[in-house]
Amino acid sequence: MYAITSERVLLIGGADPETARSYAPARLQQIKRTEHAGGWGDLILETEHVYDGDDSYTTNRTRRSWKT
Repeated sequence: MYAITSERVLLIGGADPETARSYAPARLQQIKRTEHAGGWGDLILETEHVYDGDDSYTTNRTRRSWKT
């Protein structure tokens, strides 16, 4: 679940239902929004590239989906 206010974006739950994250406006400069047919889409709030030790990287994204 997520909430968007004029002060921040709050994410509650996800992979760990007891987790909450807060994103201030400065952290939302790279936000990406994708809309798909059927009235649903994704908000990608955070992208992290993690070196996995075998000369490659894994990409982790903090994403929330919606449907209208």
